[in-house]
Amino acid sequence: MKKSRLIKAILAVWFTMAATGAFSQFLHNKKDSLQETFKVNIIQPLQFGFFAQGKSGGTVSIAADGSRTASGTVIPLNFGLSYSQMILEIEAPAGTIISVLGGTSKLTGSNGGTMFITTGNSSPVSPFNITDGAPSKTYLNIGAVLTVGNASESPAGNYDGNVYISFMVE
Repeated sequence: MKKSRLIKAILAVWFTMAATGAFSQFLHNKKDSLQETFKVNIIQPLQFGFFAQGKSGGTVSIAADGSRTASGTVIPLNFGLSYSQMILEIEAPAGTIISVLGGTSKLTGSNGGTMFITTGNSSPVSPFNITDGAPSKTYLNIGAVLTVGNASESPAGNYDGNVYISFMVE
């Protein structure tokens, strides 16, 4: 009987995004053509929690509802570091249609190596309509998929990078 292999590495990926949020403005077509404001504030950062990568790697996914799954040889662990979807607070005029445009970003590890994060799944599902205008707020949950390589491609450590989310506002 072979002895079970111990998990070689435990990875923690924690994405902390600036609490200041992002602001932009657009011209909303109204009879009076007044310039209205579109604001986005980060309420909760995206977090993947602890996981072990296994022999060949795989993915860790956070759904827009905050649930976590893994594929390949990645094993999610519950060692106290929480995982969560990103929650954004949006303020825009009523009737505004917002599309969330996700993408893939490269993360660089403190011990070398890379991982890739793909954002995009959201609740409400994109595109969505702002029903109550400012100062009312609409909450947007965004999930992501983290692609983890094997131990030589993505060695244990802290991973850093920028995650970009674009909004198309109509």
